Amino acid sequence: LNSTVKENAEAARKALSCVARFQQQGGQRFGAGHLIDVLRGKHTDKVTQYGHQNLSTYGIGADVVTTDMSRREQIDELMERTLERHRRIDILVNNAGAALIGDFATADPVKMDDLLRLNVVAPTLLASAVVGRMVERGNGAIINIASVLALLPEYSRGIYSATKSYLM
Repeated sequence: LNSTVKENAEAARKALSCVARFQQQGGQRFGAGHLIDVLRGKHTDKVTQYGHQNLSTYGIGADVVTTDMSRREQIDELMERTLERHRRIDILVNNAGAALIGDFATADPVKMDDLLRLNVVAPTLLASAVVGRMVERGNGAIINIASVLALLPEYSRGIYSATKSYLM
């Protein structure tokens, strides 16, 4: 248990260190998506613009696997590959998400189904796949990235707000 706690603490320390380094470089604040891009070593215009590819925390979480998170079989494959490679998942960050343009009355049912699979079903299946092992070990974390629109559904006429409220 002590080694697992130390590993989790180390991962959290690196993420917080990354945020602190953002602040040191002019006090700018960045969203969770940008932080994740830096930690995963993703090359984006924003990363380059602010020189974040030079941070010591750049790329420390660079396991990148392309997965259609709206497809159950791909979620299962992702979990299998990740557990095979790392044997456990200490922190799950549910960050995938999308929205639909327009309102509920005119939305395409197929697109709504895809949105629900991505924003609701995928995070639920991922959390379900890891939570049992986390409970057995006595540690772990699941972080759901939502949206301020989850709290302000009156500003979104479609189902996006509802899907993000679900994550909270």
